[in-house]
Amino acid sequence: MTSCDKTTSITELPVCTNVHGDSYLIVQNESSTCKVKVSDLVLGPDNVDFYPDLVDILNKLDELSSIIETNSGKWDKASTTTQTNSGMWDDASQYNLADMSNTLATGVPSWNNTTATMAGNSAKWDQTSVTVTLSSEEWERAKDIVSTSQTNWDQAYTITLDGIQSIHEALEIIETSPWFTLYYDNNAAPPIAALWSLYTTVSGNSANWE
Repeated sequence: MTSCDKTTSITELPVCTNVHGDSYLIVQNESSTCKVKVSDLVLGPDNVDFYPDLVDILNKLDELSSIIETNSGKWDKASTTTQTNSGMWDDASQYNLADMSNTLATGVPSWNNTTATMAGNSAKWDQTSVTVTLSSEEWERAKDIVSTSQTNWDQAYTITLDGIQSIHEALEIIETSPWFTLYYDNNAAPPIAALWSLYTTVSGNSANWE
């Protein structure tokens, strides 16, 4: 039997260039020497109980990051507005906050009364809204009637103007007629009064004709 007396130290071992989960590491302590699988030392879904919780946290962080990125423009605008109005906040120290507080406290009953009045009348507003909604069809119908009748109104207006013109022409014919000229002169009553006098005379003597 051949004996082997060659001793190799760990420092003399070659360096591994490819380590995977199925590889082993040598562990030596004072009482024994053993091996440990590399996959048991690497934290992963197979050997970490809280791995699903980590994944859930990462997903929520990604979602939060998206929200932050989406709203970053609004924050910039809010920052600009804050800086613009900062001078007003510095001026607030000049006001008597105690008096303002007393004024607000004094006005609370009035605000409560206003709230009660609004709450008490809210049913009427709802009823008014319903009435307006129900009447809207009638308003539309009235609008259609007005639109449809507009032509008739225009025609009636034109006819009225034509009738007035005809009356003026008739009066002009009457005033220039021979019998009117003989009956009326410049010292008599106005034309309408003269016609009325003629009518009275004719009416007064009509019984004699009968």
